[in-house]
Amino acid sequence: MKRFWSALSHAGWALFVFTSLTGVFLWRTGSLQLRLGATAPATTPADPHAGHDHGEAKEDRHDGCGGCEHDAKEEGHAGCSHEEGVDWCAEHNLPESQCVKCNPEAAAKLKPPPAAAEAAARAKCEHGVATIDCDNCRFEVGAVKVRPDVAKALLKTAKVEQREIVPTLRFTGSVQLDTSRVTDVTPPASGKLVEVNARLGQGVKKGDVLAIVHSAEFGEAKAAYLDAYTKVELAHKEQERQAAVGAALARLIERLAEWRQGDLKADPKTLQGAKEPLGEWKSKLLGAAARLRGARSVHEREKALVEKQVGTKAELEQAEQELHTAEVELAGLLEEAQLNLKLDGLRAETAVRQAEAAADAAEQRLHIFGSDHELCEGIRARKGNGEFAHLPVKAPMDGTVTAQHVTEGRYVKDETALFTLADLSNLWVWCSVYERDLAALQAGLADGKPLQATVRVAAFGDEPFCGAIDLVDSTVDEHTRTIRVRVQLDNTQGKLKAGMFASVEVKLPNNAKPAALVPRDAVLADEGKQFVFQEIKDGLWLRRDVVTGRTQDGLVEVVSGLEADATVAAGGAFMLKSDILRGKMGAG
Repeated sequence: MKRFWSALSHAGWALFVFTSLTGVFLWRTGSLQLRLGATAPATTPADPHAGHDHGEAKEDRHDGCGGCEHDAKEEGHAGCSHEEGVDWCAEHNLPESQCVKCNPEAAAKLKPPPAAAEAAARAKCEHGVATIDCDNCRFEVGAVKVRPDVAKALLKTAKVEQREIVPTLRFTGSVQLDTSRVTDVTPPASGKLVEVNARLGQGVKKGDVLAIVHSAEFGEAKAAYLDAYTKVELAHKEQERQAAVGAALARLIERLAEWRQGDLKADPKTLQGAKEPLGEWKSKLLGAAARLRGARSVHEREKALVEKQVGTKAELEQAEQELHTAEVELAGLLEEAQLNLKLDGLRAETAVRQAEAAADAAEQRLHIFGSDHELCEGIRARKGNGEFAHLPVKAPMDGTVTAQHVTEGRYVKDETALFTLADLSNLWVWCSVYERDLAALQAGLADGKPLQATVRVAAFGDEPFCGAIDLVDSTVDEHTRTIRVRVQLDNTQGKLKAGMFASVEVKLPNNAKPAALVPRDAVLADEGKQFVFQEIKDGLWLRRDVVTGRTQDGLVEVVSGLEADATVAAGGAFMLKSDILRGKMGAG
C-alpha cells in the first residue's frame, strides 16, 4: 500500500511538471495568452467593422484593423492582446488611440512601417508589447532607439543606391624595376680607378662624369688621334701649296703659249710673275723657252747670211734643226706641265682625304671610349697633357645610382660594372593571375589598348597609384597555375620602391551590371554575420542581416537583406552596434 501511494505521488509530480512546462512553452510561443482584468468581448455583432476604415496601430498591426489577418467575427481578435480600459474602444474592438472613427486625428499619426520590417514591427515579446519597443527585449531583434537630436548629430544616413557596378579583378604582385630602364655602367677601357664622383642613391643626368680611369689604351688612342689630326693639317698645307703652284704654273703656260706664237723677242724671264711660286717647273719651262729663243735667233742670222751668200746652206739647215728641236722641247714641256698640274692637284686632294679618313677613324675610336667632340677639340689643342690617359666614365642616361660596386684605387677591366643606374620614374608590377580570370582580362585587352589598373601598397594605405596592364605572359606556371601580368606604373613622385608588395584592381567596364549599393561604413560584422542598421521610423533603427557581394568606390553590393528604398546608417553605425552589445551583456 505504501508503495502504491509513493508511485501515485511521483506520477502526480511528473504530471504537474509536464503541465507547467507545456504551459510555459505555449505562452512563450504565443499560442497561450493570459488576460488580466476585464477583456474585450469575445463576440461582437456581425461584421462590427463594416463601413469602418481603421488605420494601423501606431506600433503594431492589430487583428481586424486595416486588413488584419484575424477574423474578428469568428475569433474575436484572437492573438491581439488589447487591454480594456481608458484606451479601449469597445465598439470597434481596438485601442481608442488607434481608432480613426472615434479619434480622427490619430490617422495622421499612424505611419505604416516599411514592408520588409513589417514582421519585426508586428512581433511581440513576453511583456506583451512590440519587441522593438520593449527596452528589455529589443536588443534580441537588434532594435535601437535614438533621440532625433542625437541621431542628427552623430549618425549619417544613406539610401540604398542603385547603380551599375563594374566587375573588378583583384591580383597581388610585387613592385619591380623597369628592366628596360636599368643599366650597368662599365668603363670603356681597362685601367686604374683614380676618381669616383657618384655615390649610392645619388641622382645623375646623362653625361655626368661618374668616375675617372687611368687607361694606357685610352692614352694610345688619344696619341693616334693627335698624329692623325697632324697629318690632316699637313695634307691641307700641301694641298694649299700645290694649288698655289698649279695656279702660277697655269698662268706661265698660258703666257709661254702666247710667247711661242709671237716673235720670241721678249725675254722669257719676264713671263713669270715676281712672287709666283713655280717649283721645279720654273727652270724647265724657262730654260726651254730661252733655248727656243736662242735657236730662233741663230736661225734668223744663218738665214740672212745665206741670203747674202755669206753663209753656207749646211749651217742654215743646222740652225733650222736646232730651232725645231727647241720648239718641240718647249711644246713637250708645256704638255707635261699641264698633265702634271692636274695630277699633282689630284694627289694633294687624295692625300687630304686619306689623312681626314685616318683622323675620323681615330676620333671614332675616342668616341668608343666615351669622348665627345669637345674632348677631341681639347686633344687637338694639346690641352690636359698632364691627364693625357685619364678616361672619364659618364652616365649613359638619367637615373639614380642604385648600386656602387667599386672604390678608388682599384684596377678595373672593361667588363667590370662600376655602378648600376635605374630610372625610377616608371616601375613594373608583376602580378600572378589565375586561369579563371584570364578570359575576362583578355576581353578587356581585346581592343589593343592598355587596361587601366589601380595599385595600392601597404606603406600608403588606400592611396591609389594609376597604372596600365600592357603585357600578359605567354606561359602558365606549372606549379602555381598562374599567369604573369605586367602593370606599367608611373612613379614620378618617387613614393614606390622596388620590392614592395602590391594589390592591383582592374575594372572591366564592358561587363557592368546593376546592383544595390550601400557605403562601406554602413556594413558591420558580429559573430561571423554582416549586417546594417535600417531606419524603421524616426528614432528607431533595426539591425538587418545582409549578404554582401562586390565593392566599388567605397560602396558595397548588398545581394540580399535590404529593399531598394531602405535608409541605413552610413556613419556612426558602430554606436548602434555598441548599444545592442551593452543590452545583451545587461540581459546576460
